[in-house]
Amino acid sequence: LKKHFTADETIPVIGDILLGALHLHGNGVAHRDIKPNNIIFIDSKPKLADVGLICLLSEMSTWGTFGFLPVDLRYETDILKWRYRGVDCDLFAVGKVLYLMLSGYMLGLFPEVSEEVLKDEKGKRLNLIMNKACAETKNERYQNAKTFYDELMCVKQEHHIYG
Repeated sequence: LKKHFTADETIPVIGDILLGALHLHGNGVAHRDIKPNNIIFIDSKPKLADVGLICLLSEMSTWGTFGFLPVDLRYETDILKWRYRGVDCDLFAVGKVLYLMLSGYMLGLFPEVSEEVLKDEKGKRLNLIMNKACAETKNERYQNAKTFYDELMCVKQEHHIYG
């Protein structure tokens, strides 16, 4: 069993997951429970599964698995602050899947990654993307799946997007 995936192995998987999220969000719904257990492979392509928590963005409240929920919501007791948070919660969860693939570590060690990952230019850039996706506040994170996807594809193309 592999400890972690390379950047080149990680990018297409995360890219396909983001395309799935983009499709859902574009149709006015959020998945609300993106995590490794809810990703299946059909003909070697990752697909979002377990759609039991999917909800309309206009009517939803946040739900999901604790380690894949944004930090700013985990201990929030004001239920009104949980409403309409589907898109950013989905993207945060994709960032955590990216972390698991890239690092091979448990979620509790986030944001730690190995020196091996940081020695690789693509790995270093994926680490920056992952940290943005999983930032502490909603405003620091990706606001939509397209921006997240586009930055990921820049790494795939080896374009420098961080200056």
